[in-house]
Amino acid sequence: MITANSIDPPTVRILESWKFEPEIINGISEYGVDTVGAWVSLPDFWVRDLDVPFSPMQDAPNVFGSTRWAQEILPSCGYVDSMHLVLIRQADRFVTFDLYRHESQGMIADRDRHILHVLAPHLRRAITISDLIDVKNLENAAFGETLDNVAAGVVIVGPTGRILHTNEPARVMLASRLPIISQAGKIAARHPGATTELLRAIELSHRNEIGIGRKGIGVPLVHGGSTVATAHVLPLARGARTRLVAEATAAVFIVAADAPSGAEMGTVARMFRLTPAETRMLEHLSAGVSLPNAADSLGISITTAKTHRSRIFAKMGVGRHAELMAVVQRLVLPGLQHRSEPDDRIRHGPGQPLGRRR
Repeated sequence: MITANSIDPPTVRILESWKFEPEIINGISEYGVDTVGAWVSLPDFWVRDLDVPFSPMQDAPNVFGSTRWAQEILPSCGYVDSMHLVLIRQADRFVTFDLYRHESQGMIADRDRHILHVLAPHLRRAITISDLIDVKNLENAAFGETLDNVAAGVVIVGPTGRILHTNEPARVMLASRLPIISQAGKIAARHPGATTELLRAIELSHRNEIGIGRKGIGVPLVHGGSTVATAHVLPLARGARTRLVAEATAAVFIVAADAPSGAEMGTVARMFRLTPAETRMLEHLSAGVSLPNAADSLGISITTAKTHRSRIFAKMGVGRHAELMAVVQRLVLPGLQHRSEPDDRIRHGPGQPLGRRR
């Protein structure tokens, strides 16, 4: 089961479910609400490693054992244990992947935790991609418009590399044949070796999604003896495949070699509802700028800078700079920045930037 949990007011909504009894489905909105408070009351909830599975009845029985969900609904269906991953953790909501163990199968074991630990990066990345490009809007026939607002070139492909959909920056790249081309309807690179590597990565994302790893596979796209861009192959969640484009296996993000780095915090700012001033501060902090230097660069007092930092920490659920950087690195995927200036023009050619620039 995948659930979306709002914190204030506490609500629980099922996004996906498999093989659950009607009592579970019908009871989640009412009886599952008190589990939201249990989650956020955990001392390490906002800073815990998202790759580590969590078993409420084993790891925090005093917190979760007293909830109506644990005392009434789960026992009525024969469930004795559960295991969870937090896929998205934001200031006002979090999304969890939930697995429940029936009494006939016994309690969650170390092997179960290990398997889910291996799956964790893939599951979180897939859900984050879907969240960033707003699946609800995509289902409402705004698919093309949504992807056109992404700065990088985006090509949705099938298992053999067949092009299923492209956004506007990718269409310009294909028209100019740099840095990607279309060969018999399949995505390809100017260099044959890069094409082989690109198609191999796409095939791997279809056959063995877990093998892609935490950040996908980056394929360098070479032209004129130098790398002009990188193609990041990221698997799409199986549920998202049918909702986005039928037969879609992966999203290929083409990012220029000199494109802005993850320090562009537009995506993170949107997710955590940061103000423009807080976003500018986050950009400096994520680039390793000290607080006094950031204040000087932004033309604000050190007191104001500390206030911005405190609010950023609070909204993003962290307590120190290292935790902030860990959150940013997990959430900012290659090329997912959104275009902020629709009048930008795309330039292309050897040594020139590719794709929309902020």
